[in-house]
Amino acid sequence: MNKKKNLVKIFGFLCGLAMILTAASVIVRPKDNDVYNLPSYVRTLENLNGEKENTVDVLFAGDSEASDGFSPLQFWSEQGISSFNIANPAQILPDTYALTAQAVKNQDVKLLVLEASCLYLDSDIYSKDPYLRAAEKLFPIVHYHQAYRLLKPRSVSFGKVRKTDALKGFWLKTNVREWVGDPDYMGDPAEPAQPFGYMAGDMMEKLYALCQENGIELLIVSVPAPAYWEYSKHNAVNAWAEEHGVTYIDMNQMNEELGMDWTQDSADGGNHLSFSGTVKVNAWLGQYIKDTYAPADHRGDAQYDSWKDALEETGLYGVNS
Repeated sequence: MNKKKNLVKIFGFLCGLAMILTAASVIVRPKDNDVYNLPSYVRTLENLNGEKENTVDVLFAGDSEASDGFSPLQFWSEQGISSFNIANPAQILPDTYALTAQAVKNQDVKLLVLEASCLYLDSDIYSKDPYLRAAEKLFPIVHYHQAYRLLKPRSVSFGKVRKTDALKGFWLKTNVREWVGDPDYMGDPAEPAQPFGYMAGDMMEKLYALCQENGIELLIVSVPAPAYWEYSKHNAVNAWAEEHGVTYIDMNQMNEELGMDWTQDSADGGNHLSFSGTVKVNAWLGQYIKDTYAPADHRGDAQYDSWKDALEETGLYGVNS
């Protein structure tokens, strides 16, 4: 009899736990697309949704190479381009896809600039372990266990990294650490193509289709990263771009043209750009975007004052609006 009661109690406990997990999963799971890093996704989407409808012409996306590398305020200051950076450190393609899919609901995005290093991250949001994978799919709260981070206040103070919506998604790095290495760090141009990360190719096809459906031009860019980028990756990205009729610009082949100085232009010994490095990269890229895609110059248009106000608030590039 006691054994039967104990079994009933255990069954009741498991049912109650399942109900709690199900309820919690409903709360934290995004409505439209599954994502991997829920806190970063939610905060980026909140910042993006803070922009007026149909004012963001260009999106910048990718992982930390993009979040640290593309500054919308510089593009505004120099070309009058209204853009937003939806990249985050270690951001995989499903999260980029989900953010882009949300962006097109409220913004008339004309160009998506994707930094290529994210193609070498695994792009499956679920665990490869079959048991944990099953649990994550049955109870999404297991997958989104880091949702508690949404309760933490966001930082708005200057330090090594400052990220606020005033920077339109750009992660400003003020630290500098020299890169020392072979100027021909890319290696042999004949290197075999290195396959993209797990499921990244499939997600890239999905992102490409989303761009096609919404009339968005796709531009793939590699920012200079001497400690990370090489011809085996370049060749794979270039082959994909050629197959899909997409432009790919590898700025690792342009160090001399850009005037890169690796005593000053790297934040961490060759993996990410310092602020001075981003200024050089964005000056060239902004002009290229202006010449090639002809986005409107919105400086002087009151509808786009949030870029002007942000430029004045940060004082990063002077005021030219």
